[in-house]
Amino acid sequence: INAEYMGQPVWSVAFAPINYYFASGSHDRTARLWVTDRTKPLRIFAGHFADVDTIGWHPNGSLLGTASCDTTVRVWEMNTDGQVRMLCGHDAPPRALAFSHNGRWCASGGDDGKVMLWDLAMGKRMCVLGLGGVVRSLCWNSDDSVLLTGSDESQKSIVSWDVKGCLSGKTEMLQSFKLPSTRVLHLEYHSPALVLAAGPLMPTL
Repeated sequence: INAEYMGQPVWSVAFAPINYYFASGSHDRTARLWVTDRTKPLRIFAGHFADVDTIGWHPNGSLLGTASCDTTVRVWEMNTDGQVRMLCGHDAPPRALAFSHNGRWCASGGDDGKVMLWDLAMGKRMCVLGLGGVVRSLCWNSDDSVLLTGSDESQKSIVSWDVKGCLSGKTEMLQSFKLPSTRVLHLEYHSPALVLAAGPLMPTL
């Protein structure tokens, strides 16, 4: 696999819901689809104009999302390597993306301090959440009613948002956890009462 990238940095790797497949995003402006028993990619997803920093899988396993320094989020069909959606709206590179469990929505966030919720069927932005800090991680709860956002730089925090309220035009922050001494680089939602966050220095929440 290293030879395929010819020394180019790989910024993101993620397994598909079917663990036989995984995808990577790279400095070479592409995302690639791999299987665990081959060293050559099955597909190369090309179209971005800058680094592909973040990738994420749709829950059905047939769609792949990519976020790039060209400020776009794109959705690709795994079986054909064709682009099915290009989501434009960020003013700076998006650094995080996450598909909802029901497959209807995609959330993206990045250097512009904004989180955007997209309707995948329409390719339409449904709402914008402003945080003020670089968004590094996004995570949906199990029934897609809550979206968690993790940020770094000036606003080191974890924020939970009411998704139904956001989609109806009423932005509602449910809770905010301030973390003054660390950046939030990764979030996971394990249950209604348990959130796992990771960063370079993580104090007790």
